[in-house]
Amino acid sequence: MSNFSDLKTFDLTIYKPNEIYLTSKVKSVTIPSVLGAFQILINHAPIISNMEMGLVKIVNDNDVESLFLVVSGIAELHNNQLTLTVSEINKVENND
Repeated sequence: MSNFSDLKTFDLTIYKPNEIYLTSKVKSVTIPSVLGAFQILINHAPIISNMEMGLVKIVNDNDVESLFLVVSGIAELHNNQLTLTVSEINKVENND
C-alpha cells in the first residue's frame, strides 16, 4: 500500500550528457518551452516538449524549491515519470 505522500509526488530524472544529474520524488516541475513555461503536477497527461534556455523550478516532496538553469533539452512525461534530457544544466544558488 502506498503511503499518503506518494499520492502527491511523481518521479523526476534529469539526464545530461554521459550522466544522470538528478533523480527525485517531486510535487511539481516548471519547464521553459518555446511557447512559455508550463507546470507538471501529479497525473499530468503524457507530454513531450522541447525545452528552451530558461529556469526549471522543482518543488520536491518536502516542499523545498530548487532552480536550475538549462540551455536546451527535451521533457517527456509518461505514467507520472518525468524525464528531462538536457544539454547543459546548472543549479541556481540562493543569494540571500
